[in-house]
Amino acid sequence: MSDEIKQIYRIWQNRYNMMVLADEYEFSWIGKSNPTKDQVFTYVYKSGDGTPKGYVTLKQAVEADGRNIACSRFFAVDAEGIKGLLNLLISLGSDHDYASFDLPADIDMSLILPEWAGHANKSSHFAGMVRVINVQKVLENARYQGSGTVTVSVTDRQIPENSGTYKIEFKDGMATGVTRRLLSVQAADVEMDINAFSRLIIGTCDVSSLAFMDHVKVNTRAEALTGIFYRKPNYITEYF
Repeated sequence: MSDEIKQIYRIWQNRYNMMVLADEYEFSWIGKSNPTKDQVFTYVYKSGDGTPKGYVTLKQAVEADGRNIACSRFFAVDAEGIKGLLNLLISLGSDHDYASFDLPADIDMSLILPEWAGHANKSSHFAGMVRVINVQKVLENARYQGSGTVTVSVTDRQIPENSGTYKIEFKDGMATGVTRRLLSVQAADVEMDINAFSRLIIGTCDVSSLAFMDHVKVNTRAEALTGIFYRKPNYITEYF
């Protein structure tokens, strides 16, 4: 079912920032799978009309708190796909105490499992790091909200070519012009170092986080920055 697995994954890779744009070799694990030998199993869920909706790779893991169905891959294109995979895990429940899997933060499991108190645990963890290498290119290719003009000063001690004040003009969610000039005494709408810029532009946080961030100085109303800094769906599933 390699075609179905690729179809499901590629829907995800186009939905989330930081997903790997998978080439064929990155699906080589499918052909190498040996469930009988390795006891690692991959299941594909399809809807009633045969449309692939999700897949999960799982194995049994004996943990300190019980026998766990440990899922290393859990991908679904919509709510039906998630529910289909959960039904599979429930069907294995007689031999296991619980199942564990990772999902992106924008999927709210409490809407799917409304009475999960005492039956489920949720925790958040960081899956990787982000660091902008070329501020100009990122600003030119970023997605914005609405239309407007914002000036952002960025300081980058490791890549001085990034340091500068950027004037970003955007319309209907796309940049129409990004111009850079040297840092000057004239204040921009917001000033920050490269670390803060990287977190904000990738969308792991938004303007409500500015007051809690080090090395950030806001010289305008925070609401004026919502067109450029807003939360975006992020997910990292593949590693170097």
